[in-house]
Amino acid sequence: MLESGDFEIGVGASSRDLRLTTTVTVDAPAPTRPLSMESPVGEWLAHPEGGPRLRAALGAMEGSGVATDPEILRMVESLPLNRLVAMSGDRLDTTRLGPLPDRTP
Repeated sequence: MLESGDFEIGVGASSRDLRLTTTVTVDAPAPTRPLSMESPVGEWLAHPEGGPRLRAALGAMEGSGVATDPEILRMVESLPLNRLVAMSGDRLDTTRLGPLPDRTP
């Protein structure tokens, strides 16, 4: 994992004899946690790979307002994905999610 921040780099004969110093700023992407069927819907939606996959699966679900109604979506964000699948009567096709993204960007 790469840490963001400002880092001072020094070059010299020793730590007491630094002849050149500079500060380098590192911008690292925020780490993401691996997704699973137990991950909350909100984590899925925030994930760079999982979000688009879940939105596509929700949009393909016949007769559901979850994908199109922001209020409904907010109400289910804290639910684990497997619970949303069960509540949909298994109409939410998880095969559309493909392999679960399990790596950090």
